[in-house]
Amino acid sequence: MGNVNYYIERTTVNEINGVYLELNKQKNKADTQRTYNYSELKKIENSLKYYNQNLRAPKLITVEARRKTLEVSNNDRNSPENRQMAKLLTAMTTVIADNGYINYVDNDHDDLNSPVRDYIKYDFYSFDIGMPSSKMVKIKSGAGYKMFDRGVIAYNITWQDINFEVLGNSLLIKAGSGLFCASRNGSFDCLSPL
Repeated sequence: MGNVNYYIERTTVNEINGVYLELNKQKNKADTQRTYNYSELKKIENSLKYYNQNLRAPKLITVEARRKTLEVSNNDRNSPENRQMAKLLTAMTTVIADNGYINYVDNDHDDLNSPVRDYIKYDFYSFDIGMPSSKMVKIKSGAGYKMFDRGVIAYNITWQDINFEVLGNSLLIKAGSGLFCASRNGSFDCLSPL
């Protein structure tokens, strides 16, 4: 496994089974006080796609993303902006990677008294809709979905809401968000974007 961060490793990619995408932000206060921008999300999407296609089997892609920090607390870790970004990155990792794992953590210097990056376990990390039953389906540039035994997960990194059809149902993915839906009697019951 290689710790590749945002880097696209071309020399040894066919020799390794896994990558650790440690998605650092710049080491200044202003960058820790924002979520990922479109350019960064596009790099993350491209990295996930590249490594899922090119790693040696069995493939393992792990993502450690950094949250927006206004204060060091669980309330801040669970703010609407952090929940939305954590849900988006979780959806991206789940949809794109065959074997993907995610953790949305504090930035390097959020709490200078401790070298440990802290996190919370979001409720949507436990969203159980079974095993994947499809590969990623591209909706348009910056958006895709994957079917599961009992539902669908989708992501949208664009700045526009996107409608798409799944099994005769019209679903809406809000701009810059992840969508988690369980199938219920021919329709879908979806979690809120936050």
